Amino acid sequence: MARSLISREVHHLEAALESIGSFHDDVSQASLSELMENASCNRIMELFQAYLASLRGGHISITQIYSCLVSEEMRLMSSPLLSSWISVG
Repeated sequence: MARSLISREVHHLEAALESIGSFHDDVSQASLSELMENASCNRIMELFQAYLASLRGGHISITQIYSCLVSEEMRLMSSPLLSSWISVG
């Protein structure tokens, strides 16, 4: 279940990373406002809040979450967008 959710939502993570990179390139009040209003960034925050709620409710095990996060991290590490973002930072 968690693995399919991650694969359905990964485009939001990629878009959020791109928005964060844009903010990094132009730190200003306007770019911060754009970042805070970005739909993908908001979706990532919603998912993170749901993740925290699930930890409190015990609906999913830490092992399942860790396994999904590691597999997605490995997939993203091979992503050209993330690779170039890491090398710049």
